[in-house]
Amino acid sequence: MISQMAFGLVRCSHLSLSVALEVLRRKSSIVSASTEYQHFRSRSQALREFNNQATKERSKFERENTRLFDHEQQERGSKATMAVVTLILSIDGDSTKVPRIGSLQDVEESLRNIASDSKMDDCLQSVEILWTPEERSETLLLKDVIADYPTLRSV
Repeated sequence: MISQMAFGLVRCSHLSLSVALEVLRRKSSIVSASTEYQHFRSRSQALREFNNQATKERSKFERENTRLFDHEQQERGSKATMAVVTLILSIDGDSTKVPRIGSLQDVEESLRNIASDSKMDDCLQSVEILWTPEERSETLLLKDVIADYPTLRSV
């Protein structure tokens, strides 16, 4: 898991765009997904809910590692496993919408919306990108995914 980081706005938008694009590039590996969005009247309400959702997602893990991904480590001793990637974004405006997931096309549309809206001028206020398992030597069991992510739907 990556913990919340204080990136500048440009870095934040680049990071969320990069993650959305990387997941899109691996769409043939996606087996389930879910989406949710809310609109708020004030930025402080939105930030409060963003922090609430980020804390909720981060609390699913026994520990977090704040180290950035190391490509060399990935190659050494890696084994295949499923992974869960969570993106939590706070974007100014009321036009960002993601479809309820029912198919792989819905996942693609959601990721495209995230990627494009993250790049809009000064729209992205906060982003939290979480994944599990974090270490390439760890495996994620289906029972853990079902228990921790009950809203995921097969695509």
